[in-house]
Amino acid sequence: GFRADIEGLRAVAIVMVVLYHAGVPWVSGGYIGVDVFFVLSGYLITGIVAHEVGSTGRLSVLGFYARRARRLMPASAVVVLTTLVAMVVVYSPIELREYTRSASAVSIYASNILFAIRSTDYLDAAAAGDPLLHTWSLSVEEQFYVVWPALLLALYLVGRRIRRPVMPIAGITALAVASFAACIVVTGVRQPWAFFLSPFRFWE
Repeated sequence: GFRADIEGLRAVAIVMVVLYHAGVPWVSGGYIGVDVFFVLSGYLITGIVAHEVGSTGRLSVLGFYARRARRLMPASAVVVLTTLVAMVVVYSPIELREYTRSASAVSIYASNILFAIRSTDYLDAAAAGDPLLHTWSLSVEEQFYVVWPALLLALYLVGRRIRRPVMPIAGITALAVASFAACIVVTGVRQPWAFFLSPFRFWE
């Protein structure tokens, strides 16, 4: 059913991000709205998968991915195509060659990997020239969607086999702790990787 609390949190997250990018001084940390989205997505997707697996003992992986594709791919395609057209008009040939790589990465939901390889500083003004920089978070979410349902199903099936119904909760907790610890370590060594790559965002 409709969750007013979830929609309210989404609205707050969107407003925070928009105000941050608009340069409003008192929301200098507004990009944390992206983290809120990660938490909400994890919560909702886990609930959907857990309900299906718990009630039927199985998971329609194809159906899950089909629902995600119908929800995200049309809008994503429109954004990429519109941005490419605008780039041809606005950018120089050298800039265009650089930024079309981002468009290619977005099309396979891997822009976060590209930005990590480039050691992009998301908060640097120079990075803002890439009109598709913001797509990194969508790539992280899509990569999470690819891995998470199968992992939850595996944890549930193992728990049922060994007659330990708490297995999914224990597994999720262990993975979250490992991801958080890795995020802390990698942040001190290679900050762009910790910022952009999904394994270090998994705990959220």
